[in-house]
Amino acid sequence: MSAGILWQSGEAAVQQRVEAWFVGDAAADVLRDNPRRRLVRLSGEGGADLLIKQFRTGSRHARRERWKARLGRSPADRERRFLCSLHAAGAPVPEPLAWGTMADGDRLLVLPFLEGGTGADGLSDLPAERRTQLDALGRAVRAIHDAGYVHGDLHAGNVLFTPEGPVLVDLQHARSVKNEADRTQDLGELDYSFWGRASIADRVRLRRSALAPGSATPDALRAIGEAARDKAWRHGKSRTRRLLRPGRRCDAIRLDEGVGLRWHEFPERAVRDSLAAHRAALDGKGPPGSEVLKDDGRSRITRTRAGGRAVFVKEVLPRGPLRVLADAFRGSPAWRGWRAGHGIRERGLAAALPLATIDARHFGLTRRSWLVLEDLAPAVDLLDLPEDGQPAALGALGAWLGQLHLRGIDHGDLKATHLFARSDAPAAMPALIDLEGLRFRRRIPEARRLTALAELNASLPESWPDEARRRAFFRYATFEPFQTGRKRALSEVVRASRARRHRWNGDDCSEAPTTPS
Repeated sequence: MSAGILWQSGEAAVQQRVEAWFVGDAAADVLRDNPRRRLVRLSGEGGADLLIKQFRTGSRHARRERWKARLGRSPADRERRFLCSLHAAGAPVPEPLAWGTMADGDRLLVLPFLEGGTGADGLSDLPAERRTQLDALGRAVRAIHDAGYVHGDLHAGNVLFTPEGPVLVDLQHARSVKNEADRTQDLGELDYSFWGRASIADRVRLRRSALAPGSATPDALRAIGEAARDKAWRHGKSRTRRLLRPGRRCDAIRLDEGVGLRWHEFPERAVRDSLAAHRAALDGKGPPGSEVLKDDGRSRITRTRAGGRAVFVKEVLPRGPLRVLADAFRGSPAWRGWRAGHGIRERGLAAALPLATIDARHFGLTRRSWLVLEDLAPAVDLLDLPEDGQPAALGALGAWLGQLHLRGIDHGDLKATHLFARSDAPAAMPALIDLEGLRFRRRIPEARRLTALAELNASLPESWPDEARRRAFFRYATFEPFQTGRKRALSEVVRASRARRHRWNGDDCSEAPTTPS
């Protein structure tokens, strides 16, 4: 034993370099450090750079981790074992160089440090080169499957695109293949991790190259796509659930008005100030900059400042007994807005950040509720964008809506006034401001998707260029294709848009019928 490390394997030269780092005689960069694991890049003149993975046992689950280590089932043991087996089988994984245990029980796994970009950041912007990378990634995953294993945590962040080709890392969740469903689930998780970063054509290419020759049938490719949707549903639901109760990112709050939750970075004093400024604005006595945006007997919306930031406050007024009873099961309007706003953000899309939700309850029933949202200014709704920013905004809108539906997010009232974009960066993804109407589904039926496209298209003024609308539709279809085909789907969107008789009549649109609908 030296430097407090008991080595079980590895060349002496590698062990000595690691020991020199522990006693402070070697340069190193800490890449990641948390209660469970520390990653260190060790450089020096003694050879190529090394990656040291220190698996800690002193976490809040220390007793459980020690038992796992005794049984050879700890994350460190599992990763070392699978890396050894897969490297011996010729799969593209890092080669284990040394393995040891520290005096305090922490495990050390030493690997070569590999240069390259991870996940989508490692993909080339050049289409031909990107296709080559995805083909190579598919073959890399197939090599692991052919060796009799699945990765178990296969996502873009665990793919390293090196100059020699893709390498799969972090195999502590790997396991033996039991059936074909295991491989499909592995590939579905990888496919999901590239949503919004790669087109449907690129993802299908990846699926094909990951399947054995002759097995890339249409049914097999669709099964991977369905596995990706299932992963998206589980992942989004799990992450959203954490924000529906007090935890690391939100706290319970109890005010004179009622009870609810607040975003951890928005203090209780700011919530109180928001509601006070809201009441003052409604009485015409709000602080400078406050304004009443809506007051129609059903809800009141004000814009004001609290907690050092601009906010919207939406108050939903008492409604009929049937709605009150329904809210007892589905949650109050403010609660639904909180859940929807955090849910869409947890699924990787932009929306106004819900800062607080408060329910005024009587005999267990919510009679009135408040939702405090961040103000997205200086962003403006789509109708207020200048003319020169409209084509870029439409392109971003097509991609945004494609990703929205791909993730199973359905908005029951999707209009241009509910989407905010930056005038200085119209090509950036828009952000949703109206949240109450959001619903999360495993899959949105094609008919419902066409209706949503028509609703949004009809809400855009006639002055927005038809050619840009068409390009936005085709960009949408790169993320969510249509079983009926693009041309037929586009005609249906145009027909339904014109029938709504909102802001767009489409008389000059080439897809419009010769007589008005």
